[in-house]
Amino acid sequence: MGLKYKLGFIGAGNMALAIADGVVKAGLYRRTEIIASDIAVDSRELFSEQIGVVVTDQNNQVMQQAELVVLAIKPQQAKAVLAPLAGLAGAEQLIVSIMAGVSTSTIEGILGPEAVVVRVMPNLAISVGAGMTAIAKGSRASDEPVDKVQNLFQACGQTVLLEEKQMHAVTAVSGSGPAYFFYFVEAIIKAAQQAGLSRQQAESLAKQTCLGAAKSLLESEQEPAELRRAVTSKGGTTAAALAVMEDAKLEEIISKAVMAAVKRSEELEKSQG
Repeated sequence: MGLKYKLGFIGAGNMALAIADGVVKAGLYRRTEIIASDIAVDSRELFSEQIGVVVTDQNNQVMQQAELVVLAIKPQQAKAVLAPLAGLAGAEQLIVSIMAGVSTSTIEGILGPEAVVVRVMPNLAISVGAGMTAIAKGSRASDEPVDKVQNLFQACGQTVLLEEKQMHAVTAVSGSGPAYFFYFVEAIIKAAQQAGLSRQQAESLAKQTCLGAAKSLLESEQEPAELRRAVTSKGGTTAAALAVMEDAKLEEIISKAVMAAVKRSEELEKSQG
């Protein structure tokens, strides 16, 4: 098998685009070393225009020509997309799946006995070099391919190694987490407008405030609860706002939301079995 490309993507959606953009900007791969496939013309055109790499509608071309193949398809499409690729994965290749709820054993079973699979759960922040990616190796993956995957995703943020059984929780926390955060910021912006600020003012204040708070979390040795208490004066405005959140049982709501995401990830995995 002639491996023409260093990196290939099966599925050219938003996450694949973010990963490709991140590794090219980081200098990890050249554009000429990357190929991506997708059945959707719009996705291929966007990928080609933004990243400047070879695109195709043939998934088997990627599987047969790339050293590291990223499976960036929806979990519901796993069997339909991977079944025609059975037997094409070689022992010299590395298969990296970003599909939520699809186990490495399922992918190994479909692709065949030589498929070396590593499962990852990145998040959309990799597009700005601040991603969080969890990595779990399949039964045939040694430390070397895991190191290779770490290098790939560390070009776009941070990584953590864990056991595959923990991936459901990771999916619910860091995989889906950016959406929770965006939803919270949306709510702050709407409330700020109700309080008399313009849309532009509200967005500027909310975005920079959240950025500063996140930066404080990363750079401080204090726990989130300690940082919260540090800006909460007894009988003050922050205390009044937090009291409303406590009365509404916001912590319980967030817990239920995260567990709902965990449950859905587990359901997706069972549906693949």
